Amino acid sequence: MANELAIIESQNAIAKFVTIFSKSQKVSSERALGMYEVAKFDFKKQLLEKGIGSDCTEISVGGVFLDVTRSGMSFSSIENHVYLMTRSVRKPNSDGYEKRLYFSPTPDGKIFLCKKAGSIKEIENVELVYDCDEFAVYRKEDGMKTVTHKQKIPRAAGAKIIAAYVFMTLPSNKLECFVMVKEDWERLATYSNKQNRDKGANPLYTSMPDKTIDPGFLKAKVISFALKNKSKAKIVSQNMVEEPEEIVDDIEHEELDDITAEDLKEVEKENNKPTLAPAQPELANVTEPELVQSEDLNPAEPF
Repeated sequence: MANELAIIESQNAIAKFVTIFSKSQKVSSERALGMYEVAKFDFKKQLLEKGIGSDCTEISVGGVFLDVTRSGMSFSSIENHVYLMTRSVRKPNSDGYEKRLYFSPTPDGKIFLCKKAGSIKEIENVELVYDCDEFAVYRKEDGMKTVTHKQKIPRAAGAKIIAAYVFMTLPSNKLECFVMVKEDWERLATYSNKQNRDKGANPLYTSMPDKTIDPGFLKAKVISFALKNKSKAKIVSQNMVEEPEEIVDDIEHEELDDITAEDLKEVEKENNKPTLAPAQPELANVTEPELVQSEDLNPAEPF
């Protein structure tokens, strides 16, 4: 791993990162150097835990570190801002392929970027709706859509998820609601299979014993799509991939297993979150994900 991190450990690179942290965090150079060391430690730790990076190009490893730290996001497992993944990409002017490192903001990372951009103030935890619950979506007198949800407690045996929703507080203090229903994630599963060259959708769409969607995976999806059209702190990067769980690499199809492992970590995190009481609000629409194909990505610029 030392060779792969050499590009971010050179004196020129360290000076660049110190400048970035000093300006973005408004701290002294000494404090910025400490922040760089923490970021480097978290980055290396995540690479080692995932067992990736050792066969990736040095430029892509350095590019990911630079782009994530410059955005203000963290590699820390506590913050959980980014996924790290690899892709095999065709070399410029060559028929050969090389492996590169990429990142994608997690739902928590997207929340961070939206808050940083000022497009939302807060976002509640996702609520799941089962077929034994009473649930309705309607429009209030002021034209705003809202929902009513009465949970069945205890939940009926064999109950299935039919919808999920989340409430967001906007800068104006208005409440907005995003709802996803079964037909929406079934459509996304079809799209996932198509993106995977008909080799099957992401297994988490049907990973439960009754072949229904995993609850934690659904919660992560709801947050991602709820924030899809919200302004986010801008990241100009050739090292970022959107919606990684929907993409299978052209050359190395075992990448699907790597991505599923990442999804499972997000599932565990979402399933362990406490449930917050929903508010009232306006509905957003579910839209198709915008995916970046690995062939369209270029290497990061050198330091």
